[in-house]
Amino acid sequence: MKAEIITIGDEILIGQTLNTNAAFIGSKLADLQIDVSFSCVVHDNESDIKNEFKKAYEHNDVIVVTGGLGPTHDDVTRKCVVDFFKTELIQNEEVLADIKKFFEVRGRQLTKTNEGQALVPKIAVPIRNSRGTAPGFWIEKNKRIFIVMPGVPYEMKGMMENFV
Repeated sequence: MKAEIITIGDEILIGQTLNTNAAFIGSKLADLQIDVSFSCVVHDNESDIKNEFKKAYEHNDVIVVTGGLGPTHDDVTRKCVVDFFKTELIQNEEVLADIKKFFEVRGRQLTKTNEGQALVPKIAVPIRNSRGTAPGFWIEKNKRIFIVMPGVPYEMKGMMENFV
């Protein structure tokens, strides 16, 4: 099997954040005997993200994406996945309950913006996030596996270790 790792985020491209996710994911995929053929960083731009999705999907069996799932305006990965797979977002009640609990335990008020993180692509299996608010998700289509996880290393590592 061949894989590509796509890391999304301007903070990585400008040197503000070190891309430790790609190294961690690459190591885990190697442990599973999956050959990582390519790894790249894409800035927070819908057109560029979708173009990279297309290239990765054409040449790989497994595509692992991190970043862009947060509640801010530049977190566009979820929308790009929906557009790429021509599907829609649906609210996942289990994920919403996880997010509500995350805020409740910390004595914080849940915002509509954070509530929106419970929206996952209709064709996806959610990857619940025990370490943060942004769920990941897993899509299998046309004999390919498309995995999307948060860019926060601590959250992504939990998903890689417990789900992927």
